[in-house]
Amino acid sequence: MLIPTFFLLAIQLAIIPLSAPHIWLLMIFRASMSLLGRVVLVKPLLIDYVKSESRGFAMTLQAYGFVFGELIMVTLFSMTRGMSMEQQYMVPAAIIATLSFSMIWLVREPTIKQHILTERGRVDEEID
Repeated sequence: MLIPTFFLLAIQLAIIPLSAPHIWLLMIFRASMSLLGRVVLVKPLLIDYVKSESRGFAMTLQAYGFVFGELIMVTLFSMTRGMSMEQQYMVPAAIIATLSFSMIWLVREPTIKQHILTERGRVDEEID
């Protein structure tokens, strides 16, 4: 769910300049971008993918990632001032799309242990 959300955010960020003459289209794009942004900020990965002992560390890393993302966007804004409006939106959209594709290899599904009761006792086996 997280990877398609990032990719949809990148697509919407790339096509938002095309809504220029229509305010209702801009409002629809901004509302859907806000909803997709909330999906990312809910942090469901902390519960599913991180051991309970290191969830605080994972939340700290997410906070650092948020801060560094803001710094990168400020830097990109200063670097793209001379570009047209469409190009200014395309640069961060391309970066977000690239990062969403890299998450395919970085985020892995957790293995679930299934408890099977047999005649001799409990057996744990991993399922995908």
